[in-house]
Amino acid sequence: MGSKNRKTGIECIGDVPWGTHICQFYRSKEDLAEIVVPYLKAGLENNEFCLWITSESTGEREAQKALRKAVPGLDRFVRLGQVEIAPQAEWSGKGGPLSPQAVVDAWVDRLAQALAKGYDGMRLAADKVWLEKADWRAVAFFEEQLDASMRKYPMIAICTFSLDRCDKYKASDIVEVIKAHQFSISKKDDRWESVGGVERDQDRRELWDVEERLRALFDSTTDGVVFVDVEGNITGLNRSAVTLYGCEDEEELVGQNLFDLVAREDHAKVTDRIRGTFEVERSGSIECTLLTRSGKRFSAEMTASLLCDRSAKPTGFAVVAKDLTDRRRTEEALQEVDRHYHLLAENMTDVVWTMDMDLQPTYLSPSVTRLLGYDVDEAMTRMITEALTPASREMAMTAIARVLSTENSGRKDLFKSQNLELEMEMRRKDGSTLWTNTSMSFECDPDDGRPAEIKGIVRDITERKRAEELFMILSSNSPVGIYIVRGGKFQFVNPRVPKFTGYAEDELVGTDCLRLVVPEDREAVRENAVKMLRNERFSPYEYRYVTKDGKTRWAMEKVASVQYRGETAILGNFMDVTERKQADEALRESEKRYRLLAENVKDVIWTMDLNLKPTYLSPSIMRLLGYSVEEAMEHMMDGILAPRSREVVMKAIARALAGEEKELTRLRNLGLEMEMRRKDGSTVWTDTTMSFICDSHGQPVEIMGVVRDITERKHADERLQQSFRKLERAMESTIRAITLTVETRDRYTAGHQRRVTELACAIAKEMGLTNDQVDAIRVSGLLHDIGKVYVPTEILSKPGQLNDVEFAMIKTHPQVGYDILKTIEFPWPVANIVLQHHERLDGSGYRSGLQGEEILLEARILSVADVVEAMSSHRPY
Repeated sequence: MGSKNRKTGIECIGDVPWGTHICQFYRSKEDLAEIVVPYLKAGLENNEFCLWITSESTGEREAQKALRKAVPGLDRFVRLGQVEIAPQAEWSGKGGPLSPQAVVDAWVDRLAQALAKGYDGMRLAADKVWLEKADWRAVAFFEEQLDASMRKYPMIAICTFSLDRCDKYKASDIVEVIKAHQFSISKKDDRWESVGGVERDQDRRELWDVEERLRALFDSTTDGVVFVDVEGNITGLNRSAVTLYGCEDEEELVGQNLFDLVAREDHAKVTDRIRGTFEVERSGSIECTLLTRSGKRFSAEMTASLLCDRSAKPTGFAVVAKDLTDRRRTEEALQEVDRHYHLLAENMTDVVWTMDMDLQPTYLSPSVTRLLGYDVDEAMTRMITEALTPASREMAMTAIARVLSTENSGRKDLFKSQNLELEMEMRRKDGSTLWTNTSMSFECDPDDGRPAEIKGIVRDITERKRAEELFMILSSNSPVGIYIVRGGKFQFVNPRVPKFTGYAEDELVGTDCLRLVVPEDREAVRENAVKMLRNERFSPYEYRYVTKDGKTRWAMEKVASVQYRGETAILGNFMDVTERKQADEALRESEKRYRLLAENVKDVIWTMDLNLKPTYLSPSIMRLLGYSVEEAMEHMMDGILAPRSREVVMKAIARALAGEEKELTRLRNLGLEMEMRRKDGSTVWTDTTMSFICDSHGQPVEIMGVVRDITERKHADERLQQSFRKLERAMESTIRAITLTVETRDRYTAGHQRRVTELACAIAKEMGLTNDQVDAIRVSGLLHDIGKVYVPTEILSKPGQLNDVEFAMIKTHPQVGYDILKTIEFPWPVANIVLQHHERLDGSGYRSGLQGEEILLEARILSVADVVEAMSSHRPY
């Protein structure tokens, strides 16, 4: 029901909760109306059903008149059924005048009707003039019982007593009636005052609030709360306990003995815990095994409290059970994570370290021995002084000092976002050097936010640096402009890019890559690049760019997604095609001038009948083919059209003449590229547009066409294809550079990928595979071991048998290769072929254990070639 207060409309009382019972003592009808009318008005205004039970002296009509003065819209409330004024005679006989339960039952019936109509509750005003014949001690008992009964319902009641009829009773009897109400009001010196019952009401409301809070806690707690009697029998429980013990309703458990829900081996422990409730020093919890109703066991934490009556006699126990299943799982998971952490720290190649703010190491993972040759204790004392080269040490000190300088800014939260990435040269114990990538961050004091510790990870990037150097060598000699973009800014450009653009390398690196593009072309470049990265576009796109000296030139470009220094970036390859574009433009201009100078149009216009006999040819046929009009009319279909072109034309016309209307419609503007023979024996490519000429009935009677010479355009397309193939060769050179990078890490398998590729291609050709499939195998073979860049060189070159951990790391290279290649655009499934090249037909391979036809054919061929080449070559292990 809740404890939200309701407005009474009575100034001396104010707001009260549901269940409030008030009495009023009045002298006149006016006194009665002064309290009851605003009381009922407040109820109407707060969506409550209002009932006024009048006495004979007041009368129903008189009460309605008094209420209408305060509530002008009373008739509307009456029509809605929100207010009812009834004489006492209709209510005094319901169950007998002194039957509190009968009265409350009648009120509750009316309350149920009100709630069904959407009202919040009910308020009543009842005059007790009919009690003048009763014994006031019985009246006091009646009111006390009525007060207790109505507390649990959303209703408020005011009982009105005429003081004229109270004079004959003892004051003590009237006091007893007053005590049976929470509020008692009477008029003194023309002011209404609340007399008696205030402190009692306050106590009852506070007790009500406590009960409400305890009930809410009992219902909302996630722990199972069970009440048992002194014999251990369950007398009550909350919803969480019902769920905890695997039941649907509490009735399934009420009456059952608590020990039926405790594992037998823990009976003694639980008994001892319950007995301990009699001793204060033995309070606490125990862990035990409990049983659901179906017998399923689960771990729980149990506490018990002794319950007593007012005389301190024990009446039972409150037992609280907390399910520990999730906590146990969490503890086990944490233990497993801790075990994995130690296993990782001891076996990983990266070095994890921490140091205090005096730059003294506080922790180094054992992998420092593999990286630098120092044991942990040696490295702890030499990490800063000897392991770092002077230049790298100065760089690290400067970077740390720059971050610590932010402490003076007052922004302590800045340290949490500071992450340093440094590439530093380090010395091994044997004097050799290696390049590392060091990631650092700051651990701050939770109290003042100041940095308290520095933590970092060191990774060997020597091979990557060598690969980058090789990439630099290859890209610096490439005729194609190669660049790398990350975050929209140039990160790398090869020498060809400055040559094309006129900008120096340092003027490009770190700047917006689109600033070189003509503003009108930028959106198209962005859209085409996104489509290519999403594998929605495969052909190069063209755009205009502006050089440093302000000239506008044309570029043809392709892009692909790559990993650059551990992060995703975009690799771009572009060629300057300005000369080709200028040639195309010059060709178009030449054609324009030629048309202006020619006596007639260059295009050839012709017509022929439905027997495919020419009926007209424009004189421009002479310029196009060298035939006179008469010669061309004779040899049009047989001698002029090349065989293949003639077949295409015949099929298109035959389909249209077959009578299909949709074919006729399609042929009204049919464009065909056809090869024609000139009189001198040379050939020319033409674009021929044909359409039917129909009569008034829509039937075809003649065919008309226009022939245009597109030989130069075809040649331009061939030059475009040549440019595309040149770009593909540049990409293939990049692939071979990557292949060489992988093989330089393992001198025992140098040339392995090339030999596997040659053998796999030979197998594919022998099997009769298509050239496209052979090309897919060739590219996949050259890249199939690229994933070994992530395998430490010590493992690749280790003499003798590999252990399980080392072999497991070797087995990751197909997945690593797949992750590297999956974002690169190939016309074949290269990434999946590389991923599957260690799968076996019987499912014994790795990484996915694929079988038979589940493995790509190209991957199966590559797998056989890989095994044969490995068996015929020396390996250290």
